[in-house]
Amino acid sequence: MITQDLSTREWEHNIINHSDTYIIMEMRLESLLANWDEKIPGLFISLVNAVALAGNETELRQAMARLSENEDFNRLFAYGYGSSHLWLKQRLVTDSSKVMDNRLIIVEF
Repeated sequence: MITQDLSTREWEHNIINHSDTYIIMEMRLESLLANWDEKIPGLFISLVNAVALAGNETELRQAMARLSENEDFNRLFAYGYGSSHLWLKQRLVTDSSKVMDNRLIIVEF
């Protein structure tokens, strides 16, 4: 049981070192969400929920694979992975084969 006596650093240490399944992931919003399509807010909330519920990199990748089965998600967003992170960008309204310059979010795992 985690008590209020534990600092954030101690809590993170306990989760990482005493669990085979769960790791601490940090999601940062890096730019504004452009709401030029009525489906963007719902898809973005689905993404945030998927990240929040993912307990590790494998679960995050599985959640992203499920999201990418949605044609609207692929039309509106692009994502990829680095060695220890997931990035997400919005696609341009004028040309969905191109993405905005700035990342929308980054999730470090």
